[in-house]
Amino acid sequence: MTSEQHTLSDLQEESEEHNKPYTLRRQGVDKQENWSTHRLGDLFELEYGRSLPEDDRNEGQFPVFGSNGRSGWHSEYHIEAPGIIVGRKGVNLGIEWSDHDFNVIDTAYFVNQNSLEVSDVDLRFLYYNLLDFDLDRLKSGSAVPGLNRNDFYEETIVLPPIKEQKKDSYVLR
Repeated sequence: MTSEQHTLSDLQEESEEHNKPYTLRRQGVDKQENWSTHRLGDLFELEYGRSLPEDDRNEGQFPVFGSNGRSGWHSEYHIEAPGIIVGRKGVNLGIEWSDHDFNVIDTAYFVNQNSLEVSDVDLRFLYYNLLDFDLDRLKSGSAVPGLNRNDFYEETIVLPPIKEQKKDSYVLR
């Protein structure tokens, strides 16, 4: 844990006002009493990808992700794995996972261990929960619709204690 990171219990009091009825729709799991509800913006930062045009890519072993998933390969990476890729621009916004160092272009966001604001969140558990989100309802703009980062940060997520997060994410692999 870095000096800038908090724990979930630090955030619990602040999050009480953001409690919304919550069910993991895809898994059909109701919130348990010892689970806590938090705003996504309190847990991590969505980091921007960077421009990496196809002409500038050298065929290699590192995946390149955009809004709709993997869009190619490159010989270098700029993000250390593991990580979550969140679509940012376009008609179909996806959520992807990478176990390998990777690249994200400027049509997507990413989250890795360095993006976490709290120490007791399992990144893979977070990924499985984000799969449950309907990103399309958070899009704005007409010509090229995009994910509104501030609206995304206001969404809430329910987290069990870290041991349970790790156990659940292992089972879901």
